[in-house]
Amino acid sequence: MKTQLRNESGQILVILAFAMVALLGITALAVDGSMVLNDRREDQSTADSAALAGGGAAVQLMKDFMPQDFYCGSSLGAHASVAAVQAAQNTALADNVALVQNNPDTGVVVTCGSDVFRKYLDIKVTVTTDAKTTFAKILSRDTIRTKVESTVRVYPKQTIAFGNALATVGNSCGYGVGGIDLIGGASVTAVQGGIFSNSCIKGPNNSAFNMLGGGNVTYYGSYTFQGTVTGGSVVQSPEPLPELVIPDNPCQNPPALADYKKINDEGTFTPGYYLGFTAPKKTGAKLNPGLYCIKGDITALGGGIITGNKVTIYMMDGNINFAANSIINLTAPDCATPDALCGVPPAIRGIVIYFNPAYQRTLSFAPGNTSYFEGTILGPTTTVSLQGNADPDAVHSQIIANNYYSNGNTNLTINLNGAETYQNPAETYQNPSSLEILK
Repeated sequence: MKTQLRNESGQILVILAFAMVALLGITALAVDGSMVLNDRREDQSTADSAALAGGGAAVQLMKDFMPQDFYCGSSLGAHASVAAVQAAQNTALADNVALVQNNPDTGVVVTCGSDVFRKYLDIKVTVTTDAKTTFAKILSRDTIRTKVESTVRVYPKQTIAFGNALATVGNSCGYGVGGIDLIGGASVTAVQGGIFSNSCIKGPNNSAFNMLGGGNVTYYGSYTFQGTVTGGSVVQSPEPLPELVIPDNPCQNPPALADYKKINDEGTFTPGYYLGFTAPKKTGAKLNPGLYCIKGDITALGGGIITGNKVTIYMMDGNINFAANSIINLTAPDCATPDALCGVPPAIRGIVIYFNPAYQRTLSFAPGNTSYFEGTILGPTTTVSLQGNADPDAVHSQIIANNYYSNGNTNLTINLNGAETYQNPAETYQNPSSLEILK
């Protein structure tokens, strides 16, 4: 009996030895693991701070440029990338981390890309650390490597409808309903901007889209266009345009109907509330800078002329018909309003014609019309129609409508190069320069 007890007591020593080894291993993992987790947290903080600093530097550099100035390969994109790299490196150095440009282990990489609607810069910061171990050396692990990443995406300014020169927002297809329809040799030329339809794009084989400067013809819905597309690609979007953020009604306090002004003859007119009118001939109607609230229709027939510099025309409830050898020259305000230095009383910066979205209305161009616009023509529930030999030259402009319809030998030219397009009432672009953390 005593011999058996002595043998059992010896077994306890063996068990204790194994337990001590396990306990040391657990202690090593706990101590070294805690140190590694602490290093990882510090590295993540460094990566996040550096990526945010890089993104902030890129946003700061791009905020005063026009939306069309940024694209992959542009000088603005290159300068923003340099600024992002330098800011990220300087911020990381404060934590004693030296980031090497384009290094995948401990470095900063800036790439340019685009999602469905917007171009962007990604600033990716990676921090790798070989943490020295204390107890894990027993297991022949002198170091444990950790690697963390942080990516900040920077979006430059974007105009309403994300820089598309022509955008139709109607969700169904048909005249007065939605889509883009070119008939009988009609064409659209877009310079440094795309064409987008929330529903359909249609046209026979003698119609055309001419894309100058890299824009695409994009649709969400159906594409039965048989004509030619030059200078750009045809793209099917996986989603429609995001809902437009449009300015509030700028004409919310109208006077009594008897107090509305009238344009009955040629002359120079000041901002205010006007009844609909027919454009006068000879020298026409000259509109001084500011906001014009129009109740009723505007018609330009038989040589009628309308000119206006730094104006916003808000169509309260009417249609516009530019036809029969009329001449229309209108430009939107290109500065914050009101602004005495700029010489513009209250208006909407970047909008030249704005249709009240509460009504379904039309903007039509007919044979013999000559028009020149600068600024956004905004009509989310409006049909824009070209007939016959109308050839409006919407230079430095943008058209946003419910649908676009063109019939006959017409060509609509829309040029976003240097365009002063819609800005919201806060005097910042609808989509200002911004950044977001991806991971």
